[in-house]
Amino acid sequence: MNPIILDFEQAKSKHLLFKSRLRSILYDIPVEEGPVLSHHECSVGKWIYGHALAAYGHIPEMHELEMIHAEIHISARKLVALHKDGKSQEARNGLSEMEAVADQLVNLLGLVEKKLENDPGNHEPIAVLNFNPEEYNDLLRSNAELDKRIKQQIADNNESSLKYEAVLSALHEGIIIQDSAGVLISANQSAERLLGMTADQMRGLTSMSPDWGSIAENGEPLPGELHAPMLALKTGLSQINQILGITKKDQKVVWLSVNSQPLIHKETEEITGVVSSFFDVTATREYEALLKDSVSEQQALNEELAASNEEQAAVNEELISTNEELTVSQESIRHLLEKVEASESRFRFMLNAIPQQVWTATADGALDYVNQVVCDDFGYNTEEIVGHGWQAFIHPDDLENCLKKWLKALETGNEYVVEFRLKFKDGNYVWHLARAVPFAENKEILLWLGTNTNIDLQKMNEQRKDEFLSIASHELKTPLTSIKAYNQIVQKISDPEKLRPFLKKSADHIARLERLIGDLLDVTKINAGKIYYAQEPVNFRELMAHTVESVQHTTSSHEIILQTVPEITYSGDQLRLEQVLHNFLSNAVKYSPEAGKILVNGKVDEDNIIVSVQDFGIGIARENIDKLFNRYYRVDNTAMRFEGLGLGLFISAEILRKHGGSFWIESEIGKGSTFYFRLPLQNIQKPEVTKTTTFYRDRHIIINYNQTQRRLDVDWTGFHDEESVKHGCLILLEYLQNNKSDRIVNDNTHVLGNWSEAAEWVGNIWFPMMEKAGLKYFAHVFSPSTFSELAARKSIDIMAGIITTQFFSDVDAAELWINNQP
Repeated sequence: MNPIILDFEQAKSKHLLFKSRLRSILYDIPVEEGPVLSHHECSVGKWIYGHALAAYGHIPEMHELEMIHAEIHISARKLVALHKDGKSQEARNGLSEMEAVADQLVNLLGLVEKKLENDPGNHEPIAVLNFNPEEYNDLLRSNAELDKRIKQQIADNNESSLKYEAVLSALHEGIIIQDSAGVLISANQSAERLLGMTADQMRGLTSMSPDWGSIAENGEPLPGELHAPMLALKTGLSQINQILGITKKDQKVVWLSVNSQPLIHKETEEITGVVSSFFDVTATREYEALLKDSVSEQQALNEELAASNEEQAAVNEELISTNEELTVSQESIRHLLEKVEASESRFRFMLNAIPQQVWTATADGALDYVNQVVCDDFGYNTEEIVGHGWQAFIHPDDLENCLKKWLKALETGNEYVVEFRLKFKDGNYVWHLARAVPFAENKEILLWLGTNTNIDLQKMNEQRKDEFLSIASHELKTPLTSIKAYNQIVQKISDPEKLRPFLKKSADHIARLERLIGDLLDVTKINAGKIYYAQEPVNFRELMAHTVESVQHTTSSHEIILQTVPEITYSGDQLRLEQVLHNFLSNAVKYSPEAGKILVNGKVDEDNIIVSVQDFGIGIARENIDKLFNRYYRVDNTAMRFEGLGLGLFISAEILRKHGGSFWIESEIGKGSTFYFRLPLQNIQKPEVTKTTTFYRDRHIIINYNQTQRRLDVDWTGFHDEESVKHGCLILLEYLQNNKSDRIVNDNTHVLGNWSEAAEWVGNIWFPMMEKAGLKYFAHVFSPSTFSELAARKSIDIMAGIITTQFFSDVDAAELWINNQP
């Protein structure tokens, strides 16, 4: 072969090898040697500067060749830098532009080769090249092998991407994917519909972006760092059923149930991102907006009940619509299954990333696969669940109906739809809607593809609604019936003196009905967030004195004694705060019929106003105290003696919560009860904090690392709310990690009042974070406050994990127990 042709073919092969090695690096394909990024040091550069210019001279084409070669290496260095910064897709996108310039270099080499071949002159290659044809063939083979591997990698990546995008598009739930920094990188069509933004508008946003306008379940603004995806990224734990509201661009609020699953690298165990699914629960929240209109007479009540029935019908229609949409999702997934058989491992990964139970069964109905969500819910691995079958987890009362419908579906080949309760690893049963469709080929069923959707929240709301309507109907009908009877008697009596007692009794029942209606309307306004709270200076002495005087006029059986009153001005809604104290005093009168006095006290304690109302009546059993938070609860042993829906305490609790306060109860059977409420005062002084590596102190918590016993000793003090509990718990997490401890003595002896509003956060969020940080043993010393003890028990009851916990009434016993742990 002509030496010039061989020389230029060698140069082209070296250029192609450089390009293949660059593509291998950008597509994460292992190679023995990466591309040389210096245009002087690479093999083509050495050919140009160390050989070609000397052999063929500085002809114009050679100068152009130098410029193009340098431009290629500048682009290559930029692409490799992007890849190292984690921007691999952006680097791959830029590769095509660089390769267009690289093609110009190959073309130019061909032009120079032909020019020299036609007019060689004195341009013979330098003899010292010692060109080896075998080396040339090795270059060609290396190029071909690398090119083949790169094309296969690109094809595999494109196939996986297309399949995953198809799965996301087919789902009715909104799906978003965020990277390890919380930046949104992908959103499906359902996410666009629910959030009111296109995927392009959302891409690049984080949970902290102001575009979301998020609202917590309690109606307060929800900081971005507390969004489920951000908590999943921070803790590495799944976040299940977080309820939040999103204000869309049209100012409408959509309420969502959000589930987030962190994506963890199999080898490095680093969190690489998070995938979240969510669906609309706006209609569910609206179930609680009951009895909005006046119920001043029986006819109005009947109309309200009819309206509620219509609302239930609308909900059923919505569920049917949702079922139809889920059917579409099922059909879409069924079609996708055939396409992803060649990449089964990737398909399994995608199913595991979806926070919903997904399963498949053979043509004859035998369960053969469940995704990771099922395993996490049941506490078994895939093989164990498949071995047990659904029968081991379905509630016994639901099993017969499920089997009947499943056998019917297998017989007819029709869609399988059923509602049942599934037993989770904590022993509780959770309502699910199961749907399965057959996958057939040539009219022969090959397998069944199914999903189980958690509908427990909807079921609970339906039950609460039915119970509320039943109680409300009974309570409102009772005074109306009595009024009707007294009116019939009045019509038969002509003597005014004989009429007087019946008119008084009728008036009493009308007042009772008026109070019930007022409470119902307040509950409706609270649920709808429509109660307005004024912020004005309130003379607290006058407020307490006026309310005591007002209630004293309504009773002659009790003396209400105002013992101590704080001389202070408070900023709040005076009428609503009077309503709270009025409710406490009315309850004290009602539940102490045999007592003759009620004691009322107020004081300022630790930047809080504390008010107490003490009666000497029947008392409340310990097991019933925590139930008084429930909106419709009446203590069982007094239900027949004392009237009322039990809404007063719920309304009072909501009023106090809006003022940043709380209430609690101390009671003893046969001796009476003391109802307390707390209102925080603004403290403009900066809190004093003492902090070292092993010791921490502020006004709410003291933490000391006991190096001898390798434990953290924690002393909580004073009154607490959700904010102070979360702050102290996160400080405690920091000290557990930094001191590498695995045990805590948690002393609540000096805790006052009630912190139950933070109990669920402690159980569901904080304890899993502490377990991941290394906590194994937790000794809790009770507070003298009943409500504080109940909050502690609740947080432990709902805790998921394997932390060993024990309750104590004194610190010495707690320390002895924890020191004896291994």
